Amino acid sequence: MTTKVQICNMALGAIGEKSRIQSLTERSPQAAVCNLYYDQMVETVLSDFDWNFASQTEPLSLIGTAPTGWTYQYAIPSDCLTVREIVREVRVNTDRIPYKIARDRTANMRVILTDKADAELRYTARVTDTSQFSPSFVEALSLRISAAIAQPMTKKKDIVTRQFQLYNLALQAAAVASANEEEQDEPNDADWIRARE
Repeated sequence: MTTKVQICNMALGAIGEKSRIQSLTERSPQAAVCNLYYDQMVETVLSDFDWNFASQTEPLSLIGTAPTGWTYQYAIPSDCLTVREIVREVRVNTDRIPYKIARDRTANMRVILTDKADAELRYTARVTDTSQFSPSFVEALSLRISAAIAQPMTKKKDIVTRQFQLYNLALQAAAVASANEEEQDEPNDADWIRARE
C-alpha cells in the first residue's frame, strides 16, 4: 500500500530533490510544501480523469423546486467531486441525458438539474484513502504534486513544464489502463441495417 508520504517522496524525487520526508508534519521545507498541495492535488487528479476506482453510481434525491426550463432538481451526493453523467436506462444507448449543475440558494448546496425522473448519477467520489488508489492514479498524483511543488522548490519553470507534460502522459496511460478494466456493450445495428440482412 502506498502512503501519502511515499507519494510525496515520489514527487520530490521527480523534481530532483534529494531530501525525503518521514512525515507531512515534520519541520522541513519539503514536508511543508507537500502538505500545502497534497489534498488539493488529490482532488485535482480525481477530477481530471474518470478513474474506475473512484467511480460511484447513486440514485439521486429530489430537493426543492426545479427552476424554469428543468423538470427535476436533485441533491448532489456529499462525496461527489465530479459529475460524470446521468445514467441511461439502457447501457447501449449512446444518447447522453442533459443536465446542469447549479446552486440552490435556499438549501445552500450544489444541485443537479435534469428532465430525467428517478435519476441515477455516475460521478467521481472524493477518495482520500491511499489504499484505494490505483497504481496509475498514484503515478499521476505524484507527477501532479511534483508540478505544483517544482516552482517553490526549484525555482525552475522548465521543470514545472516538464512535470505537467509527464502528468498529461500519465493521464493518457491511465485511460488505456482504465479501458482494459471494462468491456463495453456493442451498440445494436439500426433496424434498417438489420432489414438488409
